[in-house]
Amino acid sequence: MSGKKAILCFAMLKPKLTNILEQARSGLLYFLLPLEYLYRFLFFIDQAIKKYCAPNTAYPFKIISVGNLTVGGTGKSVVIPFLAKMLGVEYSAVVMRGYGGTQERANQPMLVSDGNQLFCSVAVAGDEAVMHAIHLACPVVVSAQRRHGCDIINNLFSPRIRYVLLDDAYQHHSVKKDQEIVLLDARRPFDNGHCLPLGRLREKDLSRACFVMLTHGDQISIAQREALQIQLQKQLGAKPFFWGKHAIDGLYHNNEEVVSPAFFADKKFVIVAGIGKPVNVEQTLKKINLTASAVCAFPNHTPYRERDLETICAQAQVVGATAIITTTKDWVKLAPLVLRQQLKACLSWYVLRVEYQLLDETDRARLRKQFN
Repeated sequence: MSGKKAILCFAMLKPKLTNILEQARSGLLYFLLPLEYLYRFLFFIDQAIKKYCAPNTAYPFKIISVGNLTVGGTGKSVVIPFLAKMLGVEYSAVVMRGYGGTQERANQPMLVSDGNQLFCSVAVAGDEAVMHAIHLACPVVVSAQRRHGCDIINNLFSPRIRYVLLDDAYQHHSVKKDQEIVLLDARRPFDNGHCLPLGRLREKDLSRACFVMLTHGDQISIAQREALQIQLQKQLGAKPFFWGKHAIDGLYHNNEEVVSPAFFADKKFVIVAGIGKPVNVEQTLKKINLTASAVCAFPNHTPYRERDLETICAQAQVVGATAIITTTKDWVKLAPLVLRQQLKACLSWYVLRVEYQLLDETDRARLRKQFN
């Protein structure tokens, strides 16, 4: 078997292999349980040291942490823009790790955008930072040490900025936060109930959260929602929680011109997704009655190469697809390759833009009050 065919087979079999690995992980539960207890002990020590050593730096803006209990895949990339728009993009800034960028390895804070101009590439800043910089007209900074990112915002944009959104910072304590928001995927809020390596939980402690925002709340039954509500009330007490969903903002040809879902009625297409949970793209498209002929799943934050485009094209050819639907996060990395190689001549590329919406819009005023 050639290398190209091997890559293609792996891409097509990856969803099935993931399920097999999940089952294997469940079967190893009792053998690996000591490792979970070791992880939880080391995590407790690590967090205690970070909290003890945390500086008490005061900033003229409110620090809002948006994080989760699990390892990725809860919807931070759509909740951050939702909050920035609700609070006012002209008064907001985003500070994030910049996962996958060269600046992360160099451990150097960097201004990605001032809200008007993009200053660095995906390779330098990471995919999510560039995605936010393109779609949000507010300053975006990448910094593994969130405190250093806040310093940049304070030095360059104070006093205009009133809110700084810290991405994935629930377990970070280098900045004194005004709000701790925890995101939970309503479909599986606590995964299998186990921390790493048996599950996807980093920790189980919700006590630090000021409130919880749930994603994919429209994909569970009323009975499941009521049961989860009771569970959250026990853990959160009087603290509020908000139900939300991923809603389609539109499908955009080359991320520019919006097209109607009806355009795909007689077309075969392949989903390309290198995000925490590629199945989310499938489920989102099914809401508008679109079913993919195949899914080409890549690891989260994949730095796409030309060989990856060859795999995508080969998979599209196998199923007879003429279109590709991908995410905004993937497109910021794929666009230079696609446009440079003129692959759009044989395959049409479409970007699925998704936004966070509250299940009950009357909750918006209640949510806004949390930041007063």
